[in-house]
Amino acid sequence: MAYQAVSIYTLDGQFLGYGLKQDGVDKLHNNNLWTDRPEDVADLKAQLGRLNEAIDIRAYWPNVRDPEVEALLTNPEFEPLKLSAVEVVDEENSLFVWEEEPSDESPGKMDPDASIIAYKFVDAPAPTDVQARVKKACEIVARQRAAVNG
Repeated sequence: MAYQAVSIYTLDGQFLGYGLKQDGVDKLHNNNLWTDRPEDVADLKAQLGRLNEAIDIRAYWPNVRDPEVEALLTNPEFEPLKLSAVEVVDEENSLFVWEEEPSDESPGKMDPDASIIAYKFVDAPAPTDVQARVKKACEIVARQRAAVNG
């Protein structure tokens, strides 16, 4: 299902601009309106290209566990992550008192008054950076597969 540019007019027949519509969907993709000014037309064509390219890529989007994605993610040269100090629970030096033991079905219930929790600092990447790195790896693999099959 591709996207296309559509002309938008008032009920009186006055041209307002262009919008984006996805094939097979009976509504506009968004509320944006591009005029017929050259800079708006260029922006409309660029947006249309991005949307249609994203459709092509999504058809080849791999699972995070895909061997090609994992190969990129285990490569230390690929998008190195910046580490910063983060405070976490030091499980080795903490004493947990459970009111309800944790299990596979339940996280358990810890008694916060009876437990003694120690903390430590570790170097770790920001979760958003990790997510962006995984997305980039998936996108690279998807683009390669789309190029081979396209």
